[in-house]
Amino acid sequence: ANLSKGTLRNYHYKLINFFRDVPKSYMDITPNDIRMYLYNYKVTHNSSDCYIDNIRIVLNTFFQWLTDNEYLQRNPCAKVDKIKYQPKRRKSMSSYELEYFRWNTENIREKALIDFFYSTGMRVGECAAVQLTDIDWGNRSVLIRHGKGDKERLVYFNAESEVSLREYLDSRTDDCTGLFVSVRRPFHQIGEHALEQIIKKVSKRTGIKSYPHKLRHTFA
Repeated sequence: ANLSKGTLRNYHYKLINFFRDVPKSYMDITPNDIRMYLYNYKVTHNSSDCYIDNIRIVLNTFFQWLTDNEYLQRNPCAKVDKIKYQPKRRKSMSSYELEYFRWNTENIREKALIDFFYSTGMRVGECAAVQLTDIDWGNRSVLIRHGKGDKERLVYFNAESEVSLREYLDSRTDDCTGLFVSVRRPFHQIGEHALEQIIKKVSKRTGIKSYPHKLRHTFA
């Protein structure tokens, strides 16, 4: 309940994998089944301890729901210890790297996108969903209608981003309602993958490793 579609897909994927590799009824799962599954998954996929613990969290959430709703008498995952790991420090771009990144854009769409990501701190999925009607130019704000947890919030962009956005919008000849659109006909609003590919192209051009979420960390 109250989770985003992305989170639900993630839960579904992990649970389907678990019951495919541990072909038992949920009523017969033991703590050791879960421990062995996590160990084998880590060895087979060379996964980080952080990712393995995420799987444990999903399994624990599922089995705890079964227990709370009286499908099970006890949660078998409750006895599986949390997997310890050292959280990685979030990397951001330096002010020099950010400016170098911006100066090596090849078109106004690339520049507008980078400025927009950096000044708003948006997630890539949120950016892909922005409609022109979501923008309040007077306040330089954007309404995020379906953020994390499906919550609405306002984010703000700076004057620099406004200039590049207006220049980009003035260059368009389409009638799409989305903020960032394709450059060839038939014109359409571009999705998360396409936005990531635009940042990736600039990243290769400059030799500075970046992606949308790194721009979010830089904003933070």
